[in-house]
Order: sequence, then C-alpha cells, then structure tokens
Amino acid sequence: MATNIFERGYFNRKVPIAPDYMLVNSNFEKNLFLKNTGYTDKELMVTGLPNIDLYVKEQQNEKNQITFMLTWRPWDLTGSIEVGSYLDRYFSFLELIRKEKFYKDKKINVILHPKSRIILQEQFPDIYDKYEESFYVGDIKDALLNSKVVISDYSSITFYAFAGGSNVIFYWEDKALAEVEYGAPNILQKEIAFGGIVEDSKICTLKLFTITITRNHLSILHNSQN
Repeated sequence: MATNIFERGYFNRKVPIAPDYMLVNSNFEKNLFLKNTGYTDKELMVTGLPNIDLYVKEQQNEKNQITFMLTWRPWDLTGSIEVGSYLDRYFSFLELIRKEKFYKDKKINVILHPKSRIILQEQFPDIYDKYEESFYVGDIKDALLNSKVVISDYSSITFYAFAGGSNVIFYWEDKALAEVEYGAPNILQKEIAFGGIVEDSKICTLKLFTITITRNHLSILHNSQN
C-alpha cells in the first residue's frame, strides 16, 4: 500500500480471478478500497494489524543496527550514474558512513534492491568492486528486525520494519518525481507517516541523516547496547 496500486489495475472486480472478499488492516484502508475499487462494504473485512504478533515477539529482540534501503526505481537507471539518482544516493550514504564518527561503532546494513545490484555489477563493475564489502548480504527480513533504525523512502519494507518495532526515517528526496513516474500520489503522505521525514533540497545534505538519527535515536541505540 506504499504506492497507489489501485492505479495499476490491481483489485479490479471485473477480473475473473479477483478475490470475492478482502481482508483489510484498518478502516482507513477499507475506505481506500471503497473509493478506488468495486468492492462493497460487506466484501471488506477489517481484521486489524496482521503483524501485531510480530510486534509482540520483537519486543524481546535486541536491536542495535541501522538499515538503509531504497525502493527500486527503473526510470533512474539509464546507463549512467547521475547526481541524485538511485545509485548516487547509495554512494552518498556510503561515503557518509565512512566519514562520520557516529557510524564507526554501528552495524550498518546497506541493502541494494536485487535488480539494481545486478545492474551495478554488470554495467559498473569497477564501482561495484569499490563498494562491494559495504553491501549487505543475507536475509533482508533479518536486517530489518535487528535494526533500531530503518532509513527508506516509501518501500513496503518500512511497514514490516515498523511492525517489528524498528524506528523509521523516511528519505523523500525524490518523492515528487516518483509520484509523477508512478502516475499517482503516494498513499504514504506526511499526515500518516509513521516516522521522521528527511527532505533534501537541490544541494544534497545527507548530513541530515546524522542529525536526525542522533537527536531521535542515539540514546535508544546506546541503551540497546548496554
């Protein structure tokens, strides 16, 4: 539900294989289906958060990592790495990790989308080799559930991480562009965002990441390590 999937033809009642009934997480989500699909009130069942069991379980899990993962952006990969592009934002964050003392004693998971990882390997092998050791390898869910802070944009991983008890920081530098490319507004807006929001201007100030994490989550990270 991070992006307006209704605009892409999902949940169309005219499609023969469309479900007869839908389980939704909240009245807010129910109203989205009533507004954007042919489902009726009787065909939508509000069941509550499906990951509430995950939240309860994860209260016992020690979280002392930071995860950075952005949504796949097919329009951003054009054969070159331009300033402010998908891969450029990753490299900027990796350089920030190397320079800022704050990150020296932290476990940082920098996770590339599988498709972008392959493209980086095939089209830019020299750059991939430079950063290869910094990229996370393993189960993405494990990284999310072990993270006290998850930095992402509008990826569905933010919902899973939040349900698992992680603090979310939304990196919305290209939110407006993404909404244009997707052809619809992002369902996740400021009014209902469940975490801090970082919006970059023309001059990329990734220093904001450090400021935001330090102010909101540094004490939590330290407490989890003691």
